[in-house]
Amino acid sequence: MEKSTPVSVEQLFDTDAETVWAALTEAHRMRLWYFDAIPDFKAKVGFKTQFNVQSGGRDFPHVWRVTEVIPFQK
Repeated sequence: MEKSTPVSVEQLFDTDAETVWAALTEAHRMRLWYFDAIPDFKAKVGFKTQFNVQSGGRDFPHVWRVTEVIPFQK
């Protein structure tokens, strides 16, 4: 497997940190606004998951590993 560069995204939201944190870390909320194929997610260092997203007739494998967690920040 090729080594890839991590993706980093920065965005400002007009709401409190707790709401954003919940949207980014609770699997059932994540499925509501993106990646309905995600099987599970835990904001815990060492958590791993993988799933595929299909778009435009193509398959995009997603392989995630949580490397750092700072509640309500990162």
